[in-house]
Amino acid sequence: MSVVTQRSPPAEILVLDDGSEERCGDAAAAMLRRPALARPRRRQVLTLVGWWGWSSADLARFEDEVVVTPNRGVAHARNAGIRRARGDWIMCLDGDDTVSDSYLMRAMEQVALVPRTNLVYANQQFFDGSRWQWTVPPLRADNALVNGPLPLMTLWRKDLWLATPHGFDEALPKGHEDWAFWLQLTRLPLLPHKLDDFLTQYRYKKDSKMRTRERNNPEVPRLMRTLFADLYPVRKLLIDHHELLKPAGEPGQKPGITEAVVMDVSVSQHLHPTRPEPHLWSGMILQAKGDLAGAAAAYNASAALAAPYDWQGSYRLWRALLLLGDGAAAAREEAAQAAEGAAERLRESFQAELSESRSAHREAESRAAALAAQLHESRLATREATHRLEGAEQEAALLREQTAELRRENSGLAAANHALEKAAGTSRIEVAALSASTADKDALVAKTSSLLEAAADARRRLEEQVAAQKEEAAKLQAKLTASAGEIVKGNQIISRLQADLRTSKSKVRLKASAMAQQADVASSTQQALDATEREVTELKAQLVVATSHRDAAEAAAAEGRRQLAEAQQLLKSNQQVIQWLNSELNESQAGARAHTAASSLLSSSRGNPFRPSPLLHASTPPLERPASMAACDASAAGASAAGASAAGAS
Repeated sequence: MSVVTQRSPPAEILVLDDGSEERCGDAAAAMLRRPALARPRRRQVLTLVGWWGWSSADLARFEDEVVVTPNRGVAHARNAGIRRARGDWIMCLDGDDTVSDSYLMRAMEQVALVPRTNLVYANQQFFDGSRWQWTVPPLRADNALVNGPLPLMTLWRKDLWLATPHGFDEALPKGHEDWAFWLQLTRLPLLPHKLDDFLTQYRYKKDSKMRTRERNNPEVPRLMRTLFADLYPVRKLLIDHHELLKPAGEPGQKPGITEAVVMDVSVSQHLHPTRPEPHLWSGMILQAKGDLAGAAAAYNASAALAAPYDWQGSYRLWRALLLLGDGAAAAREEAAQAAEGAAERLRESFQAELSESRSAHREAESRAAALAAQLHESRLATREATHRLEGAEQEAALLREQTAELRRENSGLAAANHALEKAAGTSRIEVAALSASTADKDALVAKTSSLLEAAADARRRLEEQVAAQKEEAAKLQAKLTASAGEIVKGNQIISRLQADLRTSKSKVRLKASAMAQQADVASSTQQALDATEREVTELKAQLVVATSHRDAAEAAAAEGRRQLAEAQQLLKSNQQVIQWLNSELNESQAGARAHTAASSLLSSSRGNPFRPSPLLHASTPPLERPASMAACDASAAGASAAGASAAGAS
């Protein structure tokens, strides 16, 4: 609220919410919209219109608003707000700090007296946890190197922020962002002015997040100093390096860089890959953990990205290579020494140029003081002229009232124009979003078309493979049909042999077992044929879906070929059995003819043609089982097994 009650009000108020869990931005937006605050703020801005002679277009530039940013720290939020700001002067103010109601007026009075002034600050009063009064010293580079030189509520031109390389440095681990910003400003030509009164108030809390972090993480100022190799002495930075490289020791002993800061460094290296400092810090963390190779890689990246005056990455790389025991360490040491000498010479030249610029700055200050005296004299003359013009102003009062009426009308028109510009901006954003969406959809359609073409090619190749598989299956089926015909012929021959063997009564018992085996073989062969027909049916079904089961069809075809070979082996064994049975049949027919002749002789004597003579039966030697019969039985058993396998394979 201290900003709203200023006697010289700001043209705009930007409230920054860096992703707070309490959603402070919503509360601030509601507060800005509240009539009790919105109406006074409107009157303040209209007062500025009268002071500075703004037009309605100038008035439309400024608007109080809430800026919500991702939770990436104070530096990121401040930079986002400064980019959004439309004024020429910037003042940052934390939510729990305040400024006096005359602070902005007195600062702008100084700017009016000395227009080249680009930075204004005042003394600071602590409150809440402390009553200390900070008499801010004059801004000098040597003071800025030791402590944060200025209060946060210092006013400065936006041009200074634009002239710094990083603004509030977002790569720095959380803490000392304002200190790093003031150090960047010391590199620029400044014309500061100090207001001697205590016009800024700072809330001091012993257990605040900043105080706790300063106590728990003393490495943050050391990391901050590595950002300014051109300002800090080499010896001071080497001492900081030594402290940062301390490894974790005994329990309770803190490492050079604590785990909380290690996480911040990792995030900084990810978000700012082109900055040399995060790589330098990462290398120090890896070296403290004993990973010299990883540290050397990080130092190398830092040295490649560093400015000419920043010697730290090259120096740390040289030290890491020495610790690694590289064979070319001596040459690298010489190169590092040469680079360090060049950096020192560059630093000396930079210091000389800085001294010259400072002397020129002092001369410019003296000239500015003379010009300020001349300006004061001219202001006195202006006051005298003002007294003479008072009479003319009274006569112009009526014209001013009419002008005010016209300005109010213009203000309304400007507000309407601003609303129309907002709507047009929203429409442009929507058109851009639709264009981007259309482009994405076109790309998706092109990608889908290419995928469909690739799928069609794959389908054609698969159909060709399926046709080849069908041809091979047809050939296999033809071979199986031929094999089945051969087996049927064999069964017919076996049937005839069985009919002939039944007429051979003398060898009924001898041939009964063989006939039973042959019957088993025939039944197993029939079963094999049935199984073969079922397998062929299944193979046809598999061929119908061969588009998605090509590998399975190939396996089935291979299995069919193997079973066909087994069926052929079975056929060969059956042919051997048939040959053996033919020979046996011939022998049995010859024996039957002889037996029939003998029986005819006996029947003529006894009148019984079917009863053999005991004498002839006794004298006739028994039929011996040939050796080939046993071999044939074994072959028949093997053939039965082979027939069963062939049936399963079919």
